[in-house]
Amino acid sequence: MALGLLVLQTQDVLVQSTSSTTSLLNWALPSNYLEFSQNESLLLLIVLSLLFFLVKALAAPYLHRELLIFLGGVSTNFSRDLTYRLFSQDIIFSKKRTTQETAYILTSGSFYTFQGILGFFALSISELVIIIGITFLLLLLDLLLTLFIIAYFSLVLFFLNRFLKKTINKQNRILNDASIGANTAVQENLNSYREVFVNQKIESLVKNLVGNLQDSITARASLTWATLLPKYILDVSLILGIAIVGIFAYVYHSLEEAVTLIGFFLLGASRIMPSLLRFNSGLQGVQNCSEASNLLFNLVHELDNADNEKVQRNSVLPPHATQEVLINVDCLNFKYEGTTELVLEDLSFQVRTGEFLAVVGPSGSGKSTLVDLLIGVIDDPTSSIHIGDTTPREHVRSFPGLIGYVPQDVSLFNRSLLENIALGVPQNQINHMSIDRAVARAALTDLVHFLPLGLNTVVGERGHNFSGGQKQRIGLARAFYSDPKILIMDEATSALDAETEYQISQMLSSFAGDLTLIVVAHRLATVQKADRVLYLGGAGFSAVGSFEELRIRVPNFDIQAKLLGI
Repeated sequence: MALGLLVLQTQDVLVQSTSSTTSLLNWALPSNYLEFSQNESLLLLIVLSLLFFLVKALAAPYLHRELLIFLGGVSTNFSRDLTYRLFSQDIIFSKKRTTQETAYILTSGSFYTFQGILGFFALSISELVIIIGITFLLLLLDLLLTLFIIAYFSLVLFFLNRFLKKTINKQNRILNDASIGANTAVQENLNSYREVFVNQKIESLVKNLVGNLQDSITARASLTWATLLPKYILDVSLILGIAIVGIFAYVYHSLEEAVTLIGFFLLGASRIMPSLLRFNSGLQGVQNCSEASNLLFNLVHELDNADNEKVQRNSVLPPHATQEVLINVDCLNFKYEGTTELVLEDLSFQVRTGEFLAVVGPSGSGKSTLVDLLIGVIDDPTSSIHIGDTTPREHVRSFPGLIGYVPQDVSLFNRSLLENIALGVPQNQINHMSIDRAVARAALTDLVHFLPLGLNTVVGERGHNFSGGQKQRIGLARAFYSDPKILIMDEATSALDAETEYQISQMLSSFAGDLTLIVVAHRLATVQKADRVLYLGGAGFSAVGSFEELRIRVPNFDIQAKLLGI
């Protein structure tokens, strides 16, 4: 009975309020149009409402999908440009963050910023338009009660979001840190698999992983709770709103008026609440993505500052070099940012075209730092190093591939041997003549013929299918692919057995005159045939000369040579 009475009273509200709707329609249309009766006005109002929601229901999913695809494209382009900018900086800049954090920013950070924040913001705007449309239709029925419905539920969501804001921000920070931490734990464990297994330290490492996963699970649960809470609060608010409207109407009017207003309140709330919930979900989505977005924009800000410093620093043009001197290092002083101690102090030397220069010295004397400066991955703020007439970074950008580099630990990927040698070149653009030349120069021909699939053999993650010597040869082939004029090797033979080291040393000697070689070596036997040797002793001491000259001038060098029986 009560439900039937409620329906009847709601119908009375609709019918009685159509008089205002009729007046509005008749006023809005020109005089030559037919005047609308109350029933016609009510029918027109219902038809317009149905059309509005039909168009919205049909168009919204398609438009939202197209918007997300568009924003995904923007996100991808932004990540691409950011990656280019990141690799335009020196290696010191990239080491400010862990590999996992940088990867998270370039992938998830960009996604959450564009598809996340902008996508959720667009959803909120679309729902706001719908709320405005529903409000306009309800205003035609009852002005004051419609305003009360909008104000009442908006205030409920406003105070609810203020209450949840700190929780959402805190849990998002925990989630981001836990995600990065979990990925870091997995990578570190797998990278140190042998050490972990031999020492049986698995439990402590797994504990670290599980701790991050538990933090992630708790944070996700809290964020899910914060997302669902508004729905339950609005349900409670609906009951409370019915009570407020009913009591007010009953006290100041009559029972019949109370039932009528409750019916209208239910009618309005049933249309407003779903849109308000989606609008609020959009705003919460923006908030959920803000932490990842902050990480992204912090990186962008740091890149902007680094770019500005670089423009000021490179404003002085370097002097031109002679054709005979290919590399010129003049009074180089270098220290890392945030430190006061010089790693390299007052260092000067030259490398002639086709010369074989060996770099030796005790650990911590700056050999690897010098290599990083020579290949341009560390920027020299004083422009004390020149290759030809440009700084190393400018030289690499202007003539990519003319400097070959082989590190101590060659990074190999879970791809074919062909793709590992032609690193970064799309498979359909690989020059097979260059591959054959690189394989021959690196003495890999026999190995390639021995492999069942030849160059198409999958190397395996970190090259686990190959020995240490084979990895170094692959690293050499990778360096030779671009036909470099300068080859720089950073202790590339230190982890090899004596026979393999000897073979590679003989190979390097065969390049004399055709290739400018700079070889950092820990073992003196590797550099005996070098044209000249640069000794870095640390604390600002350095010396350059032939192998025998250094034995006379540097006592520590002579002692090491004697210990090796040289």
